[in-house]
Amino acid sequence: MSNLGYREIFDLGALSLKQLNDTLRTLWKKVMGGIDYRDLSGTARSVIDAKADQSGLTELETRIVQQADLIALKATKTELDELGGRVGAAETSLTIKADIAQLTSAAENLQSQITAVPGQISLAVGAIKVGGAQMLANSDFYHGLTGWATLTANPSVDEGTRFGGCSSLKISVSGAASTLNSQARQDFPTNSGWRAEESVTLSAWAMSLTPAGLDDGGALVELGFYNGSAWTWQSASIGPGNLTAGQWARFTATATVPAGTMTVRADLQLRRNGTVWFAQPKLEAGSLATSWSLSPLDSAKTVVNRSSLELTPERTKLITPQLLIGVPKLDGMGLPTEELKMQIDDMGVYAGTITSPSVAPRWPGGASLWVNPGGGGDFRSLQEALHAIAGVMLPDNLTIHIASGAALYERVSVAGLYGRGEVTINGNGATIHGALSITNANIAVTINSLNVTYQLPPSGDGSAMRVAAAASVWLNGCTLSGSGTSGSVLEAMRGARVTLQNCALYNGRYLMRAGEGAHVGAINAHGSSNNPAAYNSLYASFGGMICGAGTVPAGSVLTTDNGQIWHAGTTQSAGTPPGGPAALTTVSYPATDSGWYQTAWSQSETNIRQGYTGNGEITGAMWFANAAIRAALAGRTIHSAKLRLKRNSGTGPSSAVSVYLRGLTNAGKSGTPARSGDYGAIASMLQDSVQTADIPVAAVTALVNGSINALALYAADGSVISGRTYSRNYGLFAGYLDGNGPVLTVTYS
Repeated sequence: MSNLGYREIFDLGALSLKQLNDTLRTLWKKVMGGIDYRDLSGTARSVIDAKADQSGLTELETRIVQQADLIALKATKTELDELGGRVGAAETSLTIKADIAQLTSAAENLQSQITAVPGQISLAVGAIKVGGAQMLANSDFYHGLTGWATLTANPSVDEGTRFGGCSSLKISVSGAASTLNSQARQDFPTNSGWRAEESVTLSAWAMSLTPAGLDDGGALVELGFYNGSAWTWQSASIGPGNLTAGQWARFTATATVPAGTMTVRADLQLRRNGTVWFAQPKLEAGSLATSWSLSPLDSAKTVVNRSSLELTPERTKLITPQLLIGVPKLDGMGLPTEELKMQIDDMGVYAGTITSPSVAPRWPGGASLWVNPGGGGDFRSLQEALHAIAGVMLPDNLTIHIASGAALYERVSVAGLYGRGEVTINGNGATIHGALSITNANIAVTINSLNVTYQLPPSGDGSAMRVAAAASVWLNGCTLSGSGTSGSVLEAMRGARVTLQNCALYNGRYLMRAGEGAHVGAINAHGSSNNPAAYNSLYASFGGMICGAGTVPAGSVLTTDNGQIWHAGTTQSAGTPPGGPAALTTVSYPATDSGWYQTAWSQSETNIRQGYTGNGEITGAMWFANAAIRAALAGRTIHSAKLRLKRNSGTGPSSAVSVYLRGLTNAGKSGTPARSGDYGAIASMLQDSVQTADIPVAAVTALVNGSINALALYAADGSVISGRTYSRNYGLFAGYLDGNGPVLTVTYS
């Protein structure tokens, strides 16, 4: 209407009313962008439903329809007939012109309302222009950096730092003196789907452990547009002001593609120094960032080249390069995490622990274990080391090393060794003061330079070493000493196969016995009984067999129940018997007091805590009857010590925590804890479990000589989260009033 002057409208009076009606209809369509007024009601409704405000356009539609009715009213056939009869009259001409003026005023008023419509619709539509289709290839970084170009600093894919199940892009720079703009990017020509004057959005998740270290503008999620001679940019900045350490956040850059753009670029970059991870980037048409997804091409590859799932009534078939199965859990800080339980890939099936009555779990450890009762090894006792490998499948050879000359005061019993490998125990001259038993071992066991001296309560059978149902046990350079009055120094039963080379056997009712189909071979063995007149050196019974070569222990031989002994051509050698076993005494001391200290000693709680919380480090303590301990153990030789602890439930991580032992000089729960002596990790304990752990003899020695007055639990590890320090080994343990409170057990002579 704004293009028509009043004169043009007034001249319309020369037209017939039908021509006038048609002309006004044509003008209407120009104003409304091609919409005929007769169709206006239906068209306006569809526009209102999809694009704009319901109430505003409904009111406008009502007005338009009313004006259309007014126009139609002026152009009825009755008026045409009446006006046709008065064409020549001046009065008629004036009436027509008055009607035209009225229509003109109404149309101009309508124009002012219609003029606002495009703007209203444009605003409503612009706010909901979205794309959704991913344009970036390999946006989950499944194929490394395939499809991505990189610039400086060698950005890399970090499979260990993941978001939403996807690997991340890591960019890390330090010591840069100027801006580097280290980045990974993808370029798209405009014929790849972008059009000038349309919106485009780039989004990505970002994370940094040290946002404060992102200098010189931090990191960017950036859009670039190249017109053949210059670039223009639109970016979202990432830095200390909008990123929390260790937390992922999404950043979005939106721009309109400038006219003349030849290339659209999406890049993830680090401006200068720092470390930042990016995950799940998405480039899409429109002005809103939608949920991340793979591109259609990547999705097709996922089905064809990666994974597929077939579900039918008859079967379920899953094909994938790698299947990971885990469970959700909370870490030591109470934060959600996950624990991988099973992995299936082209190498096979791996699971940390499988509980099955017919399948032995695979040994998850290495090829060597170290035993040192004084600390510093993997285990403090041989029993603990053998217990760790019992009942598991050993895929390769395993060697257990014992500290040179160590004294092990324990009864070692292992049942169940399986696998393709062999187990070797290098004793290095160590001595077991107790007994050694090996049963149900279907793999070869070799024991080198390990001595065993029988030292058990009278209820023991007197055998220094007993082997039963074992496929192959080889002893080399070992000395075995029995009780002197009962049992066999070495007893092989139930089909066991045992070979001795350069070994000595002393102090037993029988030095060597084979029964129940067991076979024993002795090569250059020697030894003697403490009562040669009454005791036998070799004894075979119930189909057992003993074969000798070179030298055999001195003494008489005995066979019963079809036992067989072949020692023709051998020479008896008595050797030099070792000294008799020392008498051992074991005594236990329950704790007499307990508690914990953080900023002050716990007065109403006798439980024991260790670790850090947000309020500071914690020292747990337990006191024993020091006067009685010092009176009983002063001047004695302490052979071993054990500490019983119970870890309570409901505090700390659900996974096992390491228990660290220290000494305290404090005589009671007063004053700041004065720690003295670091005895290392003594146990790994789950919630609601009771464990008796071997502890260094040095801890008891310090109690006896008074250099410490209490034992303490103290975990020094810590992680800073939100400005506070927490320990992943934070735990709560039963105090002295609990039925499973601390008990110190000492063996001495």
